[in-house]
Amino acid sequence: MITCTTVYYATSRFFSKTPFVCAYIRVDGADTLLLQNIILDDVTQARPGIRVRALFRPERKGEMADFYFVPV
Repeated sequence: MITCTTVYYATSRFFSKTPFVCAYIRVDGADTLLLQNIILDDVTQARPGIRVRALFRPERKGEMADFYFVPV
């Protein structure tokens, strides 16, 4: 994770999921960054530099929300 922010207020689609962490993530071997959510039990543990891995939702809809990241 390169940098992140904790989101406490969101639109109605994500309101039930607040707070959540949104981060810029550089995948190993990539030159560009992904802006994606990180699922953490304790959002205060989010900090730049932590290693994360991608997980995919069981039902995919072809949306960016089909995958998310969790700490390694």
